Amino acid sequence: MLNKVLSVCAALCLTADALTIETGSRAGQKLERVTDTAEISQVGYPQEAFSQKSYPCIFKLGNEFFDFTPFKLAQNVWPAYMINTLLPTESYQYEMGFCQLMSEANNSTCGNDAYAIGSTFDAAQYAVDQDFSKQPPTDCVPYSGDSSSDISAATIEKEVTVSLNETEVITGVAITYSGGTCASTGGPATFTIKAWCDPSISAADTEYNGEAYGDVCNPYVEIYSSIGGCDLLSNSIIWEYIDMGKPYFGFAAIGAGVMLAFFGLRLIKPSVCIGGFLTCVMAALLVFYAVYATSIDELATFYYWMGGGAIVGIVVGCLLAYCVKVGAAILAGWGGFALGLILNEAVMWHFEYVWVFWTTNVLCMIICAALTFKIFDHTMILTTSLLGSYAMVRGISCYAGHYYNEFTIIELLKSGAID
Repeated sequence: MLNKVLSVCAALCLTADALTIETGSRAGQKLERVTDTAEISQVGYPQEAFSQKSYPCIFKLGNEFFDFTPFKLAQNVWPAYMINTLLPTESYQYEMGFCQLMSEANNSTCGNDAYAIGSTFDAAQYAVDQDFSKQPPTDCVPYSGDSSSDISAATIEKEVTVSLNETEVITGVAITYSGGTCASTGGPATFTIKAWCDPSISAADTEYNGEAYGDVCNPYVEIYSSIGGCDLLSNSIIWEYIDMGKPYFGFAAIGAGVMLAFFGLRLIKPSVCIGGFLTCVMAALLVFYAVYATSIDELATFYYWMGGGAIVGIVVGCLLAYCVKVGAAILAGWGGFALGLILNEAVMWHFEYVWVFWTTNVLCMIICAALTFKIFDHTMILTTSLLGSYAMVRGISCYAGHYYNEFTIIELLKSGAID
């Protein structure tokens, strides 16, 4: 029993200390801003990216993340100009940041507590000088409020012509600052940053022409890049379905985890049943993912498949209870998978290769399953401790947060967000 307790304690420590990183026309869907420092610090941003009122500029829609922080770190304040060719003296210029107040920015001309500012600009004088720096903003009219609630974001899309008979839809994200004052009328004003997704454009080659469009009171600028408007993770919608049932999955995971971690060997037949049940449920979800997982509208189908997998899993689990050696090998395989996840999140992620993730997991599964035929008791103690501890921590995370699924980490590796 002492060995069992020590194994559980070690597995819990490894699991808890591992790295903790979370279709159709969707234009207009609102995004949630990520401001939890425990969550965004795991993406790897330095402490200087944080301030009292500003955070890394990250938004999410379900399990999709849109990151504007690289723009902020590259240059705190970005200029934009709206040139009136008919009345050059009535042109305007703007300065905007990415979720950062002008008063906190390193290279801002104005010290306002605003996320964007506007000011008059003499285009006729610029035609002579050909130098923007000779006309810095002087009015410093705030084009937003100073509260984080004045920042909103939504998905956008537009159709563009790529050839004579071909068009394509480009998607992106629009950040809008509200609560401002118009530089020309003194009325309400907003400022919008439209970031269009183009995976072919690297972050270093981001396209931005510095032109402001729209009207003086509600201007917008456009950016084309592989970041910002592109989903950082492009993760499966299946995690959004699972996220909806977190309270129930968390309770089940904690219960199964406690039994496996502390009584896995003693209650070997019930433990084997859990292994068979888990295998069938995951197989059903795999089929659902391959065939049906297209949009959030498939929620009912998701639960049908998961329920069907659960029913089959109960039957298979009971049958495996009479074939303990085979069932134990399957259960040990899942314990090996948990070990592989822990190794990947704690160490192997440094290699930044997706194949390393899968190779580690599969090898751990095969080795642990094979060991049950040679060293049964010790293998079961180790693997059920690992699987149970992982299940407990995963279940607790359904309520406490900050421990995202490992397939999100795969996408972080693909995107280069982990370095």
